[in-house]
Amino acid sequence: MANGTQEPAKFQNIELAFRTLKQECTRCASELKPEWQFCAHCDARLATECPSCGVPLPPAGASHCGHCGLVFLRQV
Repeated sequence: MANGTQEPAKFQNIELAFRTLKQECTRCASELKPEWQFCAHCDARLATECPSCGVPLPPAGASHCGHCGLVFLRQV
């Protein structure tokens, strides 16, 4: 039974790795640009760490990094 529950997760991980390699949004499958922090098509958050210091990003909507103080640009 445990093997049956691991198979879907295994394929999800493979799909995620492929979309990341291909630079595709994991939510809507739209093509991404490497510098984007959010998908321009569905607003999915793409970045998981601060581009300045590398620590995990604060929750979406935060104005700056709590570790290094980098100010995040607001989406227009």
